Amino acid sequence: MLLMVDLLSPDTGEVEVKIILISGVARSGTSILGKLIGSFKDVTYVYEPWFLAQLSCLTKPQIKEMLPRFFHELMVAEQRKGGVERQDSYPGTLITKMVNLQEFFEPIKEALPEIKIIEIIRDRESVAKSINKKGWYTVSGLSRPSLSPKRIINGATVPFWADAEFLEVKNKGEYCWDRLAGRGVCDYVLSYQAFCRDPGWFAEDLAKFLGLEYGKETKSVIKEIR
Repeated sequence: MLLMVDLLSPDTGEVEVKIILISGVARSGTSILGKLIGSFKDVTYVYEPWFLAQLSCLTKPQIKEMLPRFFHELMVAEQRKGGVERQDSYPGTLITKMVNLQEFFEPIKEALPEIKIIEIIRDRESVAKSINKKGWYTVSGLSRPSLSPKRIINGATVPFWADAEFLEVKNKGEYCWDRLAGRGVCDYVLSYQAFCRDPGWFAEDLAKFLGLEYGKETKSVIKEIR
């Protein structure tokens, strides 16, 4: 089934759009997975749109009301950016990615029942090491401006997905993985390690699962991963 999305202009009719969301814990391979699926034929790929990072600022009813419109406007904006003005010329698939969204998979599904959510999971040790090296969740890292929302707990700044335990643990990367990895119900889950070992198999399997075809750059992206 395809998600029906109303166009902004009431007199232009409707266009069918598939929406695919790629997520996972930060540093788990979401970017390279997005690049692969984004290389498929007749798709529009948007890297980390701002509104997905703001879901923690919304209630579930607000997410249900606003998310379809956000995705629709994103599709229209991206196509116009590419010089496409007529809605019947739009590629029928919108692909986007954002990390650390597992707790929002359920309300996203409620808002957009036909959306396909894909999660990539990397091993705990590698993710924790990479996150800690980045320094995102140190006091100084959390004080820097970023797209991702934060919250205040006991007077301290923490990531939007964290609870009070965040303030006590020493290894923030391990805490992030433990709290988020595999915690949301999604449509397709893959291992980062398996993906890197055989990206060609996963490319074929994902194309079949999503009902898409290889694009001109897909085989080149597969070679990059290998």
